Parts: sequence; structure tokens; C-alpha cells
Amino acid sequence: EVLAMRCAAMVTSGLHGSSLLPPTPILSHRPASPLLPNNRRLTSSPPLRMSGGGEKIQPAPTSKTFERPFLIGVLGYLQLLPRSTGLRVLNLEDPAGKRRIEYEGELSAALRRSITQLYGRHLSEDGTELDYMSMATSEDYEGYKGLAMRLKDIDTSSMGEDDRVAFFINVYNCLVIDAIISLGQPKDLMSRLRMYAEAAYNIGGSTFSLNDIENGVLRGNQSPPTVNPFAQKPFEEGDARMKLVCKNPDPRIHFALNCGARGCPPIRFYRGEDLDAMLSTATRAFCKSIEVDEAKRVVRMSQIFKWYDSDFESHTSEKSPFSTLRFVEKYLDDDKRSALSRVLESDKVPEVVYQPYDWGLNSK
Repeated sequence: EVLAMRCAAMVTSGLHGSSLLPPTPILSHRPASPLLPNNRRLTSSPPLRMSGGGEKIQPAPTSKTFERPFLIGVLGYLQLLPRSTGLRVLNLEDPAGKRRIEYEGELSAALRRSITQLYGRHLSEDGTELDYMSMATSEDYEGYKGLAMRLKDIDTSSMGEDDRVAFFINVYNCLVIDAIISLGQPKDLMSRLRMYAEAAYNIGGSTFSLNDIENGVLRGNQSPPTVNPFAQKPFEEGDARMKLVCKNPDPRIHFALNCGARGCPPIRFYRGEDLDAMLSTATRAFCKSIEVDEAKRVVRMSQIFKWYDSDFESHTSEKSPFSTLRFVEKYLDDDKRSALSRVLESDKVPEVVYQPYDWGLNSK
């Protein structure tokens, strides 16, 4: 990590202005503009407005950051480390007039109702687009924020694994939304990676960033996907959060987590009692975008399958890309599954084309 930081410090000035980096300094401490004008801590630029009043939310460009050279991988990984300013914990202060919820059972049920209401009123029917502007000024969002303040009182270690996985999937998706509204829309991929590192909630007395939830809890404490060999696991031995790490990580969580980009899977509310069926449904829906060209022996699929290929390998004795293709085979529609099965019958490795990822904001 120290070597990576020194490397980045030496080359930042040399790379600035090149085609590899954005025109603004990528290690800048300046945050993106908030969507809420009353957030006094973030005043670097004016808040975004609804299209009827002027400015529009501009989608971020697509990117192939995880395919860039080693040096860019180092810089990208640095974005996953909180700066000296620390984590931005978004549920520390109680908003005025919010009713304190004392019991975990009541809190879980109240959160479920609140999140369901948020999604019902501000999320598109297919789960792919959010109306951030209307949500930011709604009573639904204020109610959710009041409940989020109580997350520090909940004991997730007492949950069964399915309930805990569902809980953290839901909290992850809500934290992304909360971060975009409170801290501002990421302007580029590097600022988006920074958001994953710094936006956090206090849950059960411990702090969890988006990176901690995804890579620490849900992926079984694995280092984030990056070409940087210095990447570290989120939790070290002795960390109190280690007791919450999934013992048998399920790669299908990648089709339930939504990072606020258009290339992400749709947003849904997940329930522990129905988790297996819901994850299967989400995986089948996401796999509909996979294309199989049997004649050319080419399979086209999302970059998600490349970034997390090691997660799919853990469920088979085969190596990538066969492990990933075997995984998706059972979630494809009948015609595509038959075509892929015939492709995989040959000893020849099929060509896998990973489609460019759309990092544009998933806003209406």
C-alpha cells in the first residue's frame, strides 16, 4: 500500500493531461456537488436541479478502468482507501422530530416498510431508474433517514446468514442512493470509487463503507476487483466485523447489488426467507443480456463477470472463462442455454467478449 501511494505521488503530475486520466486531479479532496442544498458541509459547487429549473444530471461516460495498465490500477485502488478526511458516515446525527425505534424487530420491519415505500414511489417499475430529485425532497426519504439513524442499534450478528445477506444487500443499495443524494453524483469513475470507500453507515456500532459491505461481508472478505496487486482485504484479523463475513459467499449477490450506474442490475428489496429464489430470479434477469453466437463460438456478457471471475470459480473445479460460462449456463433462457452447452462441449476455449460498462447515473 505504501509503495502504491509513493508510486501514485511520483507519477500523478506526469500523467496529468494525458489520455489516461481525467483533466482534473484525480486525488483531489473536492467532493461532488450535493443534491440537497441544506448540506452545509459540501459547498464546492451548487446543487443539481431538476431539468425544469435548469441543470440536468449528466450521465458519466463509459469506462474500461479495470482493463487499464498497472499504474492506473494502482491509482484506482488508492481511490478505494479513505483519505485523511476519513469516512463519511451518513447516519450519525438524529434529525429533529424523528421517533426513536428501540427494538431490532421493530426496526427491521420499519426499514422494510420505508424502503419498499421509497422504491414504490421513486423507482421505475423495472428497477433500473431512480428519480433522485423527487426522492431527495420527499417525506419518504426523510422518514428513511430517521430509521437509518437507528442502524447503529441493530445486532446483525444474531441474524441467520440468509437474513444477514438480505439485510446487507438492502443496506448497500440504500447507502448508494443516500450517498448520491447527500454527497453528490460521482463525476467520473475515480470519484465513484472514492464514494465506495468513503460513504458509510454505522451498523451495530461498527462502521461499514460500501466497499466493506460488498467485499468484506458479502464476498467473504475478498480484496476488491482491480489490476493492482497491492489490493488488500477490507477486514484484518481481529477486526470485530469479521464475525459478520459470509462463510459461503454466493456469487449471485452481484446481480442484486446496485452501485448507482446504468450498467448495474435492477434494484429490488430482498427478504431473507425468500433469498435463494430472489437471487435466482435476479440472476436470470441479468443473464438475459448475454449473447451467444454459436457459429462463431463467441459469448458476449457484462464486465461484472470478468471483474468477479474468481467468485464464479469458487463454485466449480474449472477455471475462467469455463467456470463463469458453466455458472451462467443454468440461468439462461432455453435457446441460449442449448447453444452455450453445444459451444462448451468442444475442448476449444470459446471467445468471451466483455461489453463496455455503462457508468452513467441510473437516474430518470
